[in-house]
Amino acid sequence: MTASRVERPPLVNHKLIVTAGAIASDVSSALVTVPADAIFVDHYSDVDLMMVFREAPATGRPARGYGARFTTTPAGDVASTAAQL
Repeated sequence: MTASRVERPPLVNHKLIVTAGAIASDVSSALVTVPADAIFVDHYSDVDLMMVFREAPATGRPARGYGARFTTTPAGDVASTAAQL
């Protein structure tokens, strides 16, 4: 299990790589390194799983084309933002 921060201004991504055999406590320990308001934007997998989270912009909401696929509505529902990209 590895966690890394990748800065490519103005974007800041957090990559978590879960290796085969990882246990839930490994994953949760790595997730605490990601800011709570970071947005899950992508994943990759072959044997290992890589999850990519992106720090929210200063406005706190994904901007048009920002890369977020889903967001939470004020009512707490998950809504796709793909149409906005």
